Amino acid sequence: AGGVQPWTAPNIDLHVAVHRQVPDDPSLLVEGVAPLATEGLLTFRSSVWSSDRRLVASGSGQCLFRRIPTA
Repeated sequence: AGGVQPWTAPNIDLHVAVHRQVPDDPSLLVEGVAPLATEGLLTFRSSVWSSDRRLVASGSGQCLFRRIPTA
């Protein structure tokens, strides 16, 4: 860990929606999935849940990923 990473994944598309504020909630659960990563494209979606199981925020997007050439 701590060295040069062999991949880069610049973001090309991002959507974030905040559904409600829960400033006094002692903990939040973040759930994220990347159902597809193929041919240099990765798609993802995520959800943030309050401790009483209410949806707080959600997001989705796509990233390009490319191997970084070694010197």
